Amino acid sequence: YHKPLSLLILDPDHFKAINDGYGHLAGDQVLVEMTRRCNAEIRETDIFGRFGGDEFIIILPETNLEDARLAAERIRKAINDQWISTNNGKIMMSISLGVTDLSEDHKDQNLNDLINRADVALYAAKRAGRNRITVL
Repeated sequence: YHKPLSLLILDPDHFKAINDGYGHLAGDQVLVEMTRRCNAEIRETDIFGRFGGDEFIIILPETNLEDARLAAERIRKAINDQWISTNNGKIMMSISLGVTDLSEDHKDQNLNDLINRADVALYAAKRAGRNRITVL
């Protein structure tokens, strides 16, 4: 439709350590709370879903790359700024995010191109120290 569209991929940092240290039930509680916080920061028109084990995608229609970066920062702060209560104690967590957009600059052929570029950005954020956003 020749309208802006952006995509975020987010992944909890060191999630295996949460599962190993607090148990899988606590890990599930963390993911539920993380999801609640993400949903509180996005619009009704945005699409949020689980993409893999503990990776999530957010599709942001009518959103340019800079606005997507701002949305990603709001989400990162909402998750990082408060403890998450679980049956096995309070857990502080952070997330890393990859952000990209559908634009003529990238010459995307399909949705997989967009997802792959966001995934590359996510892993760049992880390599750069986690708890950060990388935009491609």
